[in-house]
Amino acid sequence: MSNVKTDIDTDDQPTERKPLKFNNVCILLVKLIDDENSRFYLDFSNETEALAAITEMYEQVLRKERPDKNRLLYSLSDLIEFVEEIQEMVLLVYEKTHKGFLAHGKSWIKALILSQAGSC
Repeated sequence: MSNVKTDIDTDDQPTERKPLKFNNVCILLVKLIDDENSRFYLDFSNETEALAAITEMYEQVLRKERPDKNRLLYSLSDLIEFVEEIQEMVLLVYEKTHKGFLAHGKSWIKALILSQAGSC
């Protein structure tokens, strides 16, 4: 009988593989620039949290560009332009009726930003 281990285990006992649990309903896929190393993803409970993260990304860029400023001032069109300038951005939203994720590109994300801003 073979004793092949598929997981790293410090106590030499076989480990049981557990299925991944799906806890969140949105996954934001981002590729900042034309470099594979700039890719990352973030997961969220809803679209509002994903939009807050996009806004925070933009604010981080502003802080780096303007380290001497205590207040960040920008318009909604500045945020939309930021989304447009990102190499790739996709928001995967889990749809219960489809029992899977639907991919939404930058145009949909920008429309969602405008919609959320209009409801504030």
